[in-house]
Amino acid sequence: EMPFDQVDVIFFCFGHGKSEAFLKEHNVPESVKIIDLAQDFRLAPETVVATQQPTPAAHDFVYGLPEINESKIAVAQHVANPGCFATCIQLGLLPAAKMGLINSDVSVNAITGSTGAGQKPGATTHFSWRNNNMSIYKAFNHQHVPEIRQSLKQTQGYLDAAIDFIPYRGDFARGIFAT
Repeated sequence: EMPFDQVDVIFFCFGHGKSEAFLKEHNVPESVKIIDLAQDFRLAPETVVATQQPTPAAHDFVYGLPEINESKIAVAQHVANPGCFATCIQLGLLPAAKMGLINSDVSVNAITGSTGAGQKPGATTHFSWRNNNMSIYKAFNHQHVPEIRQSLKQTQGYLDAAIDFIPYRGDFARGIFAT
């Protein structure tokens, strides 16, 4: 067993789906703060039910975007860090949601550098493939869309609009460009 009595904060840097497994396997005291960098706890339980995504049914993780949850984050024991595309897109859309202006479908195109789009090496992550190349992946079905919808709905109070998101792999190393 790990010496949790000597720990103040744990950063989960696991792949998606591993944070929940760690918590099931280890008795982490409530006094230990947890910041999860994976997607395991980003969605509120009611959002999970609506999206039918496999994720923990109940948890006390606060969504870690200060622009909408600053006071909750300040007192939270458990924080779920937002996804990269989700953060970029939300920072652009939240001012409109705060004013109640998102009343029709939203189209988002975003390009990520090679350090985004997951951590595992693959055919589309090698420089020789990405150099001078762009490609679409997970069009209209990206895992960050429910996360974005959740925040916009929380901010605006309602959200009937679709978020049509097309993510691209870009030929640069770091960063995200979004429109």
